[in-house]
Amino acid sequence: IAQAAFAVFGPPVAIACADWACERLQGRTIERARSLTSRDFEQALGLAPAERYAALLVLDALEAALTDWGA
Repeated sequence: IAQAAFAVFGPPVAIACADWACERLQGRTIERARSLTSRDFEQALGLAPAERYAALLVLDALEAALTDWGA
């Protein structure tokens, strides 16, 4: 993955998760991108249990983007 970007409207935690994901995706293979988990987000960003939904939203968007791209 040479470049990753996002467009998100929502609370700061959703923006933080999307931003963190984009930073981590650059330079990764598709397989490594698919290996990201909500736990990775929780540990990296110190998410509270009530904020876990934001990581799941980003992971869902990532999977949809990879599928649309044909990966």
